[in-house]
Amino acid sequence: MDGRSFDELCRIAEYYDFLEVQPLGNNEYMLREHLVDSIEKIQEFNRTVIRLGEALNKPVVATGDVHFQDPEDSVYRQPGAPLLPHHRGYAGPVQLPAA
Repeated sequence: MDGRSFDELCRIAEYYDFLEVQPLGNNEYMLREHLVDSIEKIQEFNRTVIRLGEALNKPVVATGDVHFQDPEDSVYRQPGAPLLPHHRGYAGPVQLPAA
């Protein structure tokens, strides 16, 4: 939460229709990259998101970080896929040919 106050986090969260928490494993990269010093810090992040939802009367959804239902759709999550985000080490989108 980058040292932001709860009030500032509320102002940011007001923009969203709902808030999301994911399994702890999804954020373990923060431990590996030394962004946090313990799994408890990640748990505290999730508790803060829940508190934000309560304060702003917004639903908080606990997700499984699922990106596809059918195995053949996994191709869209491979590095170089057109819709893949640039964060967390992914290669990012490729240039599509002009239609």
